Amino acid sequence: MPRAGTVTDIYADFEITASATVGLGSNNYVVAELYIAPAGSNVFAPVPSTEMTLLPGQPIASINVLVSGSVDGLTVAVNPGDQLLMVFSGYTADGIAVAAAITGYARAALAIS
Repeated sequence: MPRAGTVTDIYADFEITASATVGLGSNNYVVAELYIAPAGSNVFAPVPSTEMTLLPGQPIASINVLVSGSVDGLTVAVNPGDQLLMVFSGYTADGIAVAAAITGYARAALAIS
C-alpha cells in the first residue's frame, strides 16, 4: 500500500478454463479471501469477514464458467507498506480442501478509501 486507507468493498471472480473433476462428490466450492501482511513481513493472515464463496455447491466440470462474489460494507484498515493478497481455494461440500488443480483465471478488485 502506498498510503493508509480503508478497504470498503471487494469483488472477485474466477473463470474455469479446463474441465475438472475434483473432490469427493459433485458439489464443490471456489472461495476467495483477502489476506494481509504488515510492512516488512512476508507472513500473510486472512482478513476477517472477507471470505466469499464464488461457486456454491455445483460441479466444477464445465469450461468457460464464470463465477463471482463480492463483500461490501467492510472497514479494514491498511497502512503504508501493507501487502494485500487475494487467495482462491477449492473445497468439497464437506469442507475438505480440494487436492486437485482447478484451472482458470482469478481476478479481484478492491475499493480503498
